[in-house]
Amino acid sequence: MINFILVEDNHFFNETVINIINEFMQRTNLDYKVYSFFDYTDGVYEIINDDSIKNKIYILDIVCPSDSGTNFATEIRKRDIHSFLIFITNYYDKYQQAMLSEYYMFLAFINKRKNYKKDLIKALGIGTKTIDDNNIVRINQGTLKITLEKKNILYVYIEDRRTYIVTTYRSFDLSMSLQEILSLLGKGFMYCHKSIIINASRIKNIDSKNREIYFDEEHYVVASKTLIKEVIKEFDKLCIKK
Repeated sequence: MINFILVEDNHFFNETVINIINEFMQRTNLDYKVYSFFDYTDGVYEIINDDSIKNKIYILDIVCPSDSGTNFATEIRKRDIHSFLIFITNYYDKYQQAMLSEYYMFLAFINKRKNYKKDLIKALGIGTKTIDDNNIVRINQGTLKITLEKKNILYVYIEDRRTYIVTTYRSFDLSMSLQEILSLLGKGFMYCHKSIIINASRIKNIDSKNREIYFDEEHYVVASKTLIKEVIKEFDKLCIKK
């Protein structure tokens, strides 16, 4: 799910941007939701701290009645360096230098007075592709093509020279090395044994005495003596964040 947070005080332009988002997203196979605001209210500030809303793309008008898009962006970056920021304004020339000198790490700075639709669609394309790539793994082996949401992968293991990806709903048999799969999976996955890679975010419990890592009542793996401490350390870190 990709979440668009739009703050635009001009009602016509607010609706126009929503239509552009809908038009763009209908050409993809991605789920999305649009949160629309006409000012920087308490409600939009609450979204910054709402961890249940993930994969955020903010589209921010710089000049609004009660606050500015730059102030709001500063608050976002205090807590969140991963969400995408797209600024859009009628006052492009006035804020251009300020935008370049600050560390907002924005995806696009768009001038409403020029070809804003083309620029916005380009920015949406970059943002949604990056989010999609971060959340989806695609595996192609000959005629076999598998697309998996990373959040559904519990662990990957080798047995009898075959590699198996275990998800919440089924297992997939592949002829790939663990290192090849780990390079596809990226952040959040780690070795718990020389023949097992786990999705650390899916760990529910760890029996440290027996080195057993549980993902649910049905699925668990046994870590090696050398790697169990690293797994526990990562699990504790994730628990603190939650």
